[in-house]
Amino acid sequence: MRDVDKLKPGSNKDSEGEPKIPEHITCQAACAYNIYGKCTGMLSLERLNILLHAYNQSKRIGLHSTTQPPVQDAATEIVGLLQRYKLQMSSLNNIGKKAKDSNMYCTPRHIMTFLQKWALVTKQKFASPLDFDPSY
Repeated sequence: MRDVDKLKPGSNKDSEGEPKIPEHITCQAACAYNIYGKCTGMLSLERLNILLHAYNQSKRIGLHSTTQPPVQDAATEIVGLLQRYKLQMSSLNNIGKKAKDSNMYCTPRHIMTFLQKWALVTKQKFASPLDFDPSY
């Protein structure tokens, strides 16, 4: 766990037309380290808890016993997800930065629920390995 400093951009200019200073936010994030001690990626605590719950639930019902190569532990699996995610993002070199950045976010639950119910959506075009939601 570590504290992460973020800058949240506000509107571009204040009432006098001067550029606004971005808002400073500090939040906690979990960092996944590889075998060399290098941080391979960071996850919000909420995302980490969702992934750990899914890992433990699949282990409890026996899904890990048939997986090849065999599952080692939750930490190894999360590092693997982060590496797979980076590979997916690096394959998107031919699209613009805005589109590439938008693929980094998980679809909020309420939006996905709406799309499933009213538009009969069953898949996402870009489903990140880290975008797991137990509700669908």
